[in-house]
Amino acid sequence: MNLSVVILAAGKSSRFGGEPKLLSKVGPNNESLFEITLQQVSNHFNINHIYLVLGPHNEEQIRTAIDKMKINCLNHCNFTITVQAEPRGTAHALNTLSNVIVQPFLLMNSDDLYGEETFELLSKEITETSSFVIGYPIGKTLPSSAPANRAFIQHDKNNKVTKLQEKLNLRRSFYSPQELDSIIVSVNLFYLQPHIMPYIRTMVGEKYMENEEEIMLPNIINDLITSGHLNLEFLSSPGQWQGVTYKEDVKSVKQSLKASYKAKV
Repeated sequence: MNLSVVILAAGKSSRFGGEPKLLSKVGPNNESLFEITLQQVSNHFNINHIYLVLGPHNEEQIRTAIDKMKINCLNHCNFTITVQAEPRGTAHALNTLSNVIVQPFLLMNSDDLYGEETFELLSKEITETSSFVIGYPIGKTLPSSAPANRAFIQHDKNNKVTKLQEKLNLRRSFYSPQELDSIIVSVNLFYLQPHIMPYIRTMVGEKYMENEEEIMLPNIINDLITSGHLNLEFLSSPGQWQGVTYKEDVKSVKQSLKASYKAKV
């Protein structure tokens, strides 16, 4: 299936020392996180367009680095970079594309790997009109000690999402072993339709005028569900989520990818 890929990379990476995390060398052959992400997606989808949302602080560095990469799918698709002028959250970042996205798109964070099995399953489930949020057990997404933000997914017996709720500064110690396995959360991996973009533009505009806080994607997605503008389905990922937040995460992700590569060979 043809689709676009949207990657949000406008964060300041303050916990990572300020370096763009998507350029981290995590692959078995020293590929960047950006390259591994596109490899995993392009193995299961025909990417027509890649949209990369950057910040003014990292635009030049990332543009220069990508120009030097040999990424096969970049040779066969359109590539657009937009800049989020101020750090107002993930929904605000997506809104920089509100006038340009014209086909179904995969939306993801630039500092996460979602597991190739995830994209394989998604490729079998999606249609040209469906929308999905991909969920993981919270225990598989929380660091061992540091806090993290996660969006809790509520869905009915038909896997229709009824609520998406962002919760901040969560720690593993907050939950029992059973809860770590049973609570399902989003880590900003969505398959969405372009018809929602005008609604996002309107909602982000209203939130922007109301306050100075970050405008987070799960909250806007939940507003779309509540207002009836989005029929979102839940899909449970069979893959392994891996995130790069701190410098020490690079080594563990690289070891995991290397082991996975050897197992496939």
